[in-house]
Amino acid sequence: MIPSIAQLRNVTAMTILVEQMIDAPLGQERMACFYGPSGWGKTSAVGVAEVTFDAIAIEVPESVTKRFFLKKICEIMSLTPRGSIPDLVELIAAELARSTTPLIIDDAQYLLKSNDMIGLARDIYNGAGRVAPVILVGEEELPRKLTAIENIHNRVSAWEGAQPCEMSDARQLAQIYAPGIEIEEALLVEIVQAADGSVRRVNNNLLAVCEVARSNGTNQVDLTLWGKRSFFDGKVPPKRTVENLRPKLQLAQTTRGKRVATR
Repeated sequence: MIPSIAQLRNVTAMTILVEQMIDAPLGQERMACFYGPSGWGKTSAVGVAEVTFDAIAIEVPESVTKRFFLKKICEIMSLTPRGSIPDLVELIAAELARSTTPLIIDDAQYLLKSNDMIGLARDIYNGAGRVAPVILVGEEELPRKLTAIENIHNRVSAWEGAQPCEMSDARQLAQIYAPGIEIEEALLVEIVQAADGSVRRVNNNLLAVCEVARSNGTNQVDLTLWGKRSFFDGKVPPKRTVENLRPKLQLAQTTRGKRVATR
């Protein structure tokens, strides 16, 4: 099993953000937003923050409903869900007010399917007396979308954008995903460039490096050994046409000395 925790820049950024909300002075809102493109390591950062601060962390599915969302939080908090939607909000808010435990909502963009849905986060936050931090984590467009919902947007006191994966992150990830493999710096540079900021793509490429090392019986991999292999770069394959799919006719010499067209 491959461990997935490294002290990457986004892990540090998330940790600092949660700390800021916990230590916010009296009167300052304790709602924050951590945002960035898919694959940049936000969910891994959430996982570290969950353990570090004993936080309540929930990942919102795209098919979320109000009751599912609230029941899932109750389940994580070891609360028995009873009653209506408002009853569940009140139950969760009361426990958060008592414990002041941070609530981290990952993939929060799926709560934006309706104002009523994202309003649950606001109601929980308000119901807890604004003493328990609520961190909304989501896609790059999350801050812009929240500006359209004033009674949520004006409660967010900190906005933190996830950072693209760079060489310092890749070196740490190499120790986790390619342990014992010496990777040439030039190859690691190519991997980072191909990943275009995505931690997930860097991880996939490092696993491919391990496979190259294994198949060649070595613990050293450089650009020469990597050769013409493709990197995981997220690019869509080019559009196919009938012409480039149809086998080309080639001429072959027959036993009778004649050249015939063959496929």
